[in-house]
Amino acid sequence: GAGLVPALRYSQDSIVVALGQLQHVVPFVSGRLRRPLTFAVAPPLPLGLTLGKRSGVISGIASEVTPAEGVTHRVVVEGEQGTAYADVRVLVLARDAYFSTCEEESIHASATTFSHSVSEEE
Repeated sequence: GAGLVPALRYSQDSIVVALGQLQHVVPFVSGRLRRPLTFAVAPPLPLGLTLGKRSGVISGIASEVTPAEGVTHRVVVEGEQGTAYADVRVLVLARDAYFSTCEEESIHASATTFSHSVSEEE
């Protein structure tokens, strides 16, 4: 049945993270893959993020900004009974860009009080 086909997915298809923010994304492996499992990723993850060779967990603190559209990385897991892969898009933003993306305006505004105070609503 389909349940035997090796499959790999991550808790997030897209990882959006700010510079210096801790990240921890867990893989789900299903199907007939037998341990020991080995994980590999290409192209390499942004600086500061690592892929656990045995666990497949993507973790760390990003120290490098990616292009604006992010980078798609293919994670391949290999087991005794075959291989599976998952594509994960990683987007690392500078902190101010990240906060405006997340609409955390209060934090963002406090950092740029001067430009905001001019445009206050009457």
